Amino acid sequence: MLFLLLGCTEENLKNNIKKDQTEETAISLDEDCGYTEGQKACDFTLTDQFLNNVNLYENEGSVVILDFSTMWCGYCQVSAPIGNDIYNQYKADGFNWITILIEDLQGEIPDIYDQQVWSGSFELDYSVVATSREEMIDYNSIDGYSITSWPTFLLLDKDLKISYVQQGWGEVLLVNEIENYLY
Repeated sequence: MLFLLLGCTEENLKNNIKKDQTEETAISLDEDCGYTEGQKACDFTLTDQFLNNVNLYENEGSVVILDFSTMWCGYCQVSAPIGNDIYNQYKADGFNWITILIEDLQGEIPDIYDQQVWSGSFELDYSVVATSREEMIDYNSIDGYSITSWPTFLLLDKDLKISYVQQGWGEVLLVNEIENYLY
């Protein structure tokens, strides 16, 4: 399993999990939001690996990366710890990174245990939330984000407008865009 390969023990992770923890996805139906570049991102509230509610609109005033990943994706695994370094480098400047896990290792909807495995395996300091394809993705960008490859990064400016979309991992390009919107 992923967490065993990366030095994290199942027992340590299970000690931090509330078995009865349930998640609800609340995605905004605000008519002033959208899912494509140039639009303000639609709000959502999801529970992260620390059992905190993460509300996108509470990040207004910060530059945000929404990192859409799956647990089985190799490039997602490569980008997670580098994303943590980027987050720690820029968080004092008003930057946040949120990973949205869409599938677990078997291609199923991730749960809190999966979020904690992902976060613990890469020693992540930022929020990792999880939801289903049905709740967050729509290839037509009408009722969700048009995510067609893993990972996909959406950079939201300080007004939470989708300002840059990057499909696939490219650290230099992503950092350049982050810096463009932070400074």
